[in-house]
Parts: sequence; C-alpha cells; structure tokens
Amino acid sequence: MTRVYHRLPYPALDWDEHLQHAGVLVGRKLCNNNVKYGQRGLECDECKAWTHNQCAGVDNDTYDNLVETSFSWVCPLCEAINSSNSSSLSDEEEADEDDNGDKNDCDHGKDKENRDNRSSSKFNWSKLKKRNKFRSLNINFQSIMNKRAEWEAMIHELQPDFIHGTETWLDPSINSAEFLPEGYTALRRDRLSDRHGGVFFAYRKDLPVKRRKDLETNCEIMWCQLDIQGKRPILFGTVYKPKHDDTETVDKLAASLELINNCAKLRDIVLQGDFNQPNIDWLTSSTVLNHSASKESADKLLQTTQAYGLEQKVMQPTRLNNTLDLVLVNNSSLIDEVLVIPGLSDHHAVLTDLNVGVRKSKTPTRKIYIRQKANVEKIRQEMSDFSDAFLAASEKSVQEKWDLFESKIKLVVNEHVPSKSSSNRRNLPWFERKHRRLCREKQKLYNKAKKSEDNKDWEIYRTFSHSFRRELNSAKRN
Repeated sequence: MTRVYHRLPYPALDWDEHLQHAGVLVGRKLCNNNVKYGQRGLECDECKAWTHNQCAGVDNDTYDNLVETSFSWVCPLCEAINSSNSSSLSDEEEADEDDNGDKNDCDHGKDKENRDNRSSSKFNWSKLKKRNKFRSLNINFQSIMNKRAEWEAMIHELQPDFIHGTETWLDPSINSAEFLPEGYTALRRDRLSDRHGGVFFAYRKDLPVKRRKDLETNCEIMWCQLDIQGKRPILFGTVYKPKHDDTETVDKLAASLELINNCAKLRDIVLQGDFNQPNIDWLTSSTVLNHSASKESADKLLQTTQAYGLEQKVMQPTRLNNTLDLVLVNNSSLIDEVLVIPGLSDHHAVLTDLNVGVRKSKTPTRKIYIRQKANVEKIRQEMSDFSDAFLAASEKSVQEKWDLFESKIKLVVNEHVPSKSSSNRRNLPWFERKHRRLCREKQKLYNKAKKSEDNKDWEIYRTFSHSFRRELNSAKRN
C-alpha cells in the first residue's frame, strides 16, 4: 500500500528527512486555491475538503498511477487519516478542453482570490455559453405559460443542467411538454388550492436523477437526488416560501432537513428557491433591525440554516434591494460561481456553476431515413427481381425465409433511400442572430442599471425587456 502524507503544521526539525528516508512522499506548503473540477486532488472523508496533489507532494505521474490503487493519507486541515481509492480522487475526464494537461493544478507563488463565495451581478452571455461547468438556474416565473418564448431563448443561451423553478402557476391540466424545452424532464409540485405558487425541478434527460418524495413535507418543496458514480449522491432541493411571515413553511423545511439528516448516505445538499425573506443580512447572517418584514420568520430561517450547516451564497439583490432568491449549501466546495442575471419576472434569476463531476449518459445517434427522397422505381424493380429468388426458396424454413426477406429489404432501403443521423443539438429554429443581438443589448442595459442604481436606467431596462419579450413571442408564433 502506498502512503501519501501532507506536511502537518509541526516544527520542521528533521521530520521531512525521516519521512524521505522511509520512502514517504512529503507535501509542500498548502496553496490558497480551490481544487477545481478537472484538476488532480484528494478529498478528505472526514471534513470533505479537497487538496491539490502537488500540495500533498504527489507529482502528476505518481498521482495517475495511484488512481488504480488504494492508499492512505493524512488531511492537513482536520488531521484525519484517510483510506482512499480512486473515488476520492478528482475526475479529469470531463475537464475543459482549453486546459493544458502539463500546467500545474495549483500555483504556490500566487495568492489568488478564493472563489467559493463569489457572487456577481455582471455577466456576459457569450462567456457563459463557453463555460464547461455543471450549471443550475434558480428562477421565479410568476406564470411560466405567458413567457414561453423568452424562457426557451434563455435556456438556449445559458444551457443549464438543472432548473429550480418557483411560482410556476401551473396546474395538472397543463402538460410539461407545453412549456419545457426539448431535452429536459420536469418533476413538478403544482399548487392545487389556487392558480398561483408551485415549484418544479427540471433536468437534462441524460442525467441520473430521481425524485425523493420520502424527504418532502407538506409545503412547496421538492427534493431530487443526483447519483454520481463512485461518490455519495447530492440532493438538490427547490422551495417556495410565499410570504415574509410564513413561519409554517420554515418549520416544514426544518422537518424535511431533519429527514435528510437521518439518512447516512446523504451528505451534500444544494437548496435553492424563493424564500421571500427581505429582512436578513446574509453577509452577517443576522436580521435587519426596524424592518417591516417578520422578525420571527427571519430568526427561524437563520436558526434552521445554522442548525443544518447551510451557507447562503447569493450576495446580490434579486428583487429591488432584497436578496430573496437563495442558494444554500452545506458543502462550500460544491460552488464555483454564483451570478445574479436578468430574470423573467420582477425577480432576477440566479445562475450557479457547481463543481460536480457527474458523467452524463450519451444519447446514441439514430439513423433517420428521408422517405420523400427515396428512389421508388429502383426499389420496386429490385424487389420484383428478388421475388423470383424468394419463391424458389420454398424448401427453406419460415425463419430462413424471414431472414432472407429482411436482409434484402435492409439492403434495398440503404441503397435507395437517403438518410441522416439524429443530432443532440438543441437549436431553436426561430431564434435568429438578431435575437442574440437583442439578448446582448438587454444584458448591457441590465449591467448599466445595476451599476448606477438609477430608477431611470431601470425603467429603460424594463421597457426594453417588454419589447424584447414581444419580439420573441412574435418570432416563435411565426
């Protein structure tokens, strides 16, 4: 068994020399950078922290050899001894194609900013499309059915893997195919008492996701489990708390989290949604004094997040000056970046890139025959000629006759019927270049309004957004 140790914070003395004489790899000083998806790293089973392989004194070649073995190492943060295998090593198979494989995963000479808590309101559509991250979108709709064109364009541009939708205003008479973009599956919890509220969780069809109704309580909350090969699954939750003084939903959320807490195999949680709690300062994790919103509900929500180790990652306003749409996690290393972007209602949306190494099942391509372009005369001629040979095979068994007929049909069709292969690309036929330019113009107006915080700039942005929505609706209809 190969043993890999980090340098612990002990006095230098001759400790390194003793380890080196014993054949143990000695780590260098820990860097301040996170282990990103696609980089070589080790995960501690106890504190769930990741450490670069080079911080552990393991060069890239040695690390690659250890992937197929079992070995022990000591975490420099909690000093726990880990018995690790390849499932605790970071997966490089889906790393960004622009990354240089010979480049060091960590830079000890630079003190880079920790990106775990980065939350921004400025974004760029073109840059977002090129990112190679697992992506989730948290969005408040206030009726999805009258915003379908803009909704489809948004998904087409952002390409999220998961979508946490709140205030969907759906009911069982509406089929998910009426509003869901191609390539996605939706799990819904509609509000049955009236035509408001409701949540859904949508995900790409190539992801291993299942709903966990056993963890849900009697409020507008959903839990879905993402299975990751060789690692513990991750729970993704969607919640909608309708009012600022709704303590009942907070109590039921706490009960749901307690159910999760009792499941030994479930550790990592990503909870998103609209919490409608404007009187919490998430930078200090405290309630805002002299606020008109309910202090009791705010205190309960803070107590619940702290009791279950949930950290709030959205640090920008999502409606007016209030942060209502939240991203709560109990493992900060899951979060790469959080962006507040233009939404589809009076709430902004929240886009989160996550460090989740899940392997997507690839949809096999299908051969599609273009029947209207078939050479019918050739087909008739060849099948007429084949009929004589088929009738002459009267002594053959039924199975042999069928095999003979089937092989001839396939041969004729392949020769005289043009075909094409199915594509996994999800293009919108009505979304043209001019619409992409309008997306960028909307982005510029949004960024300008966020920067200036001027009511006049916000009014210009809202007016443009309404015009943009009408243009998309017209393009989709025509």
